[in-house]
Amino acid sequence: MLMNSDRAEGRAPAEPELLKVPEHVRTTHGADGATVLDIVHGQMFRLNFVGSMILELSKQGIGQPEIAEQLAREFRIERIAAEADVREFVETLERHHLLVARDSDSLS
Repeated sequence: MLMNSDRAEGRAPAEPELLKVPEHVRTTHGADGATVLDIVHGQMFRLNFVGSMILELSKQGIGQPEIAEQLAREFRIERIAAEADVREFVETLERHHLLVARDSDSLS
C-alpha cells in the first residue's frame, strides 16, 4: 500500500482503507483455496486457503487489522507476523488489480 501522506506530515493517520474486488474480477472458493480470474487483463491466479480467506474477508469489508487478528487467533501465530503477512498479500492483490480501494460513497 502507499504511505499515508498524513502520517508523513505529522498528522493523525487516516482510517484504514477498506478494499473491494473490482467488477472485472471473478472468484471461486473451495476447501483448498481460490481461483481468481481478471477478465480485463486475461490473468488467472490460484490462492491457497489463507489467501482465499484474506480475499473473502476483504470482500466483506473487514479491514486489515481485523483480518490479521482473526488469522493470529485461528492459526496461533504472532499478531505482528499476521499483520505483515496480510499487508504484503493485500499489496500483491492491489498490484495485480484484484483489490481496489472501496469508494467511500459505495455500500458494496
